[in-house]
Amino acid sequence: MKRYLILLLVTFIPLAFVFFPFFHDGFFPTMDDVQVVRIEEMYKELVSGQFPVRIVSDLGNGAGYMLFQFYSPLVYYIGTLFHLLGFTLVISTKLTFLSGFILAWIGIVLLLREYFDEYSTFFGSVLFFGSSYMGYDVFHRGALAEFYALAILPLLFFLIIKFSKTLSSFYFLASSFAIAALVIIHNLTTLITFPFILITIFLLFRKKLIYGFWAVFLGITLSAFYWLPVVFENKYIVINQVDFVINTYKNHFLTLSQLVGFEKAPWGFIAPILGVTTFLGAVFAALLLLVGQRLKFIKSNPSAFIIFSLISFIFTLFMASDISQHVWDPVSPILRYIQFPWRFLTLATFFGVISCTLLLSKISPLPLKLLIGLLLIIPLFTIQYTYLRPKEYNYISKYTADDPCGTAGWSNEYIPVWAKECRPKGDKLKPVNIIDGELKIKNLEVKNHARLYTFTTSGEGTILFDKYYFPGWETKINGELVSSLPSTPHGLIALEIPPGEHTISLVFTNTSIRTISNIISLLAFVSSMGLFIKLVKKNIRQH
Repeated sequence: MKRYLILLLVTFIPLAFVFFPFFHDGFFPTMDDVQVVRIEEMYKELVSGQFPVRIVSDLGNGAGYMLFQFYSPLVYYIGTLFHLLGFTLVISTKLTFLSGFILAWIGIVLLLREYFDEYSTFFGSVLFFGSSYMGYDVFHRGALAEFYALAILPLLFFLIIKFSKTLSSFYFLASSFAIAALVIIHNLTTLITFPFILITIFLLFRKKLIYGFWAVFLGITLSAFYWLPVVFENKYIVINQVDFVINTYKNHFLTLSQLVGFEKAPWGFIAPILGVTTFLGAVFAALLLLVGQRLKFIKSNPSAFIIFSLISFIFTLFMASDISQHVWDPVSPILRYIQFPWRFLTLATFFGVISCTLLLSKISPLPLKLLIGLLLIIPLFTIQYTYLRPKEYNYISKYTADDPCGTAGWSNEYIPVWAKECRPKGDKLKPVNIIDGELKIKNLEVKNHARLYTFTTSGEGTILFDKYYFPGWETKINGELVSSLPSTPHGLIALEIPPGEHTISLVFTNTSIRTISNIISLLAFVSSMGLFIKLVKKNIRQH
């Protein structure tokens, strides 16, 4: 433990260099400049009593947008926690990014030290949290969720490895929660990572596969509250119709030379790269392993996971490059959700760092190891320096969703299918509007951050709520559930009122699948806590 702590302290020194931009007075603008808005909306919904948060009432230009029903929400819960502790929204966003770097730092040290010496682990960890792709995700894309998914990968695989070696209840629970966290952090990274998790379990558990599969099963059930509604209710949103989702991958292939960083991409802005040293280090590791085995100057064989990492590096870099387009096109109905082929650089970076550390671990004597290690990390802070620093800073005190549909997104892929057009920005609609007939509305109350409307009416006609129609909105007349319909062209909730005086309510509730998914996750969590309590009691008795 003492050696681990010393290694963590030493590796923190270069990590502190990466921290500097977050202590600047301003905040750097990015391509996905929506993270402050999303954290603010998550905070508003949580304090108004919605949990788990699915709809955000302020977005969609006020029409209520199912952002956290479909977009992985965990990083925004973390950001909200910082805001609840009293930090401003901007500082809370910065702290969320910083906590991701700390997660990456601890995880990569634990993982690499499981297989390699301290010196190799030091250089490998710097290669990871100083990687160009991680810097690109943070300082240029501002992709908070995707960055966090990359940051958790070392800890996730470390916990699976430890569980395979010990079969202990602690590592069973820890690896399950890590799998669940990945799902709730970023669904697209989960989609491309899950096959590698399963293969790792096959390699490590072998005749004890049931233990590994139980960990995966628990992780899946813990996160069911998020992914089950995504699977069953994505038919209600336009994601399968948006060109941005269907065809984006075709226009975002880069050559291997561009992905590695040997050649600049033909874009008008900074492009994602793996990094020269990670590529060269991993390639030399593969050559060393191949030649070393043939000439028999490598005395001990690397573990199955390390060999698998080398193979995975080659495969993921292939999938990120343009030479894989003939693979993408036939399976585009599945791969198109990934949107950008270069998203595979998330895994290529992770497995590439492990491969580089393998190379260093086979080098001796120590002075030569240190020299090669320095040659690997120096380019991170020289020729690839722009990836670890923002281009500029701004001093915005109030962030807003400025896209045309007010969704804090790129392509409005979560707008309901019956909205032929998104609700216009600046449209002067009231919470409840009379669009037909002779009606009077009185005693209107809007509660729970616009998730509950109550009022009385007299007369008959049709009213329009300033909310997108989506399964989960329930309308009642005098306490009896009635059907409401989406109006055209904006898909807002319309309700026909019969003659007479009536008490009307509109409330956002869970659908059956959301309720079932919540129960599954709750039962999995209660079971996990029961096992954890037993584990704690057992340790207390032993000591």
